[in-house]
Amino acid sequence: MKSKVLTKGLVKLLFVASLFAGFQTLFAQDELDDEMDSGAEVVCKPSSFETPYEKFQSDTIPQKQIQIWYSFGQEEFKHEQYKRSIPYYWKVLVNDKVGTYKVVYSKLAKAYFELTKTDEANKAAYLDSTLLIIYRGLEKHPNYVSLHFRAGNLQRTLGKPSCAVPHYEALVASKPEEVGYLSTLAKLYFRLEDERCLELQGKVVELSPDDAKASKLLLDMYNFFGKDPMELMADRYKKNPDDPKIAFQYGKEAVTVGEFEKAIPPLQSAIKADAKNIQPMRYLAQAYEGLSQYSDAVTQYKAILNIDPKNVDVLCSIASAYISLNQFGSAFKNLSQAKRIDPSNGLPYMVTAFAYQQAISYCSNKRSTREITYDDKLVYERAAGQYRQAAKDPKYKGQANEQYNQLRDNGFFRSKDEKFLKNNRESIADACLKGIVG
Repeated sequence: MKSKVLTKGLVKLLFVASLFAGFQTLFAQDELDDEMDSGAEVVCKPSSFETPYEKFQSDTIPQKQIQIWYSFGQEEFKHEQYKRSIPYYWKVLVNDKVGTYKVVYSKLAKAYFELTKTDEANKAAYLDSTLLIIYRGLEKHPNYVSLHFRAGNLQRTLGKPSCAVPHYEALVASKPEEVGYLSTLAKLYFRLEDERCLELQGKVVELSPDDAKASKLLLDMYNFFGKDPMELMADRYKKNPDDPKIAFQYGKEAVTVGEFEKAIPPLQSAIKADAKNIQPMRYLAQAYEGLSQYSDAVTQYKAILNIDPKNVDVLCSIASAYISLNQFGSAFKNLSQAKRIDPSNGLPYMVTAFAYQQAISYCSNKRSTREITYDDKLVYERAAGQYRQAAKDPKYKGQANEQYNQLRDNGFFRSKDEKFLKNNRESIADACLKGIVG
């Protein structure tokens, strides 16, 4: 059974770029498309890496001079004087033939990007410059992790997931166990409706089993691509049978979708790992109920009461299981205990009313005829009284009143004539019903 909740995409980040403001910066590429999966061809990098700084390139520049320029640029950069650091770094870049100062690509990228935050009039031009230096650096140093990180982040901010993907693929290749890189690449794939997101997000969940959001996203991905999440959970449990969190998640989902038999082993495993955790006990009890194994369900519910003896919901669940076993005395005993613990809770009264109605059905099946008797109506009126009591709890008011009205409007109460003919008898004479409800 597959969940119907589909998450077709992730929230897209927007970056609002200013219009190109003139010729106040050294260069300006064609304005980047702020493409948001529109289907149009996406431009990821500048068509040319040439800049006015090429004029400073010379084969006769001594290494000592390059070092001096780098020191000057570094001093300005250190004090966040980004605009003043740029000319020095460019002179280093165009004259560094062996890659000694490849770090200047990253520093220039940061300098230009920081200027986009402080110079609103020239934001778009500085953004173009940031992209130019990043891709120029990657052209020369294709495995430069720092530049891939900057490029990936910037392209994501610009709303260009297809442009960001190659950079995060490079980052994942450099650090295959880095959850942040894996998670971001998985989300990018998902945004592009690429099924490779399933494998990557699965690894994210394996590396971060406590991350509920990561697990939820993986389920959303499976649902989006029309795959059964149960297959995913079963596979994870098979690979990690002793992990209580994975076991519980699988067992819980199996109960939710009605795969009760499959739910039992993982829930038992989760309980074995933590005998004080009542959540897997509750789901295991529900699994037994789903299989009509009510005695086993009662055993599990009682195990919860040993830990939380005043749990009204569990007492009512025990009563419901006893009702299914036609053990009405035990059911009423647990319901009375629940009412003593919390008299204002409407649930025990709702279940008591249900118990009365099931008692009528149980006794009716023992008769040769199935018509509603005077004694049946006496018990129906008791059920109605329980619904009236339940309606005092706002949580159950609507449901209780609806059930009461159905009994009243469908002839389940004694009429005046019936009462007259029976001398207004209030006691129950039917042996079966009397044995159950007194």
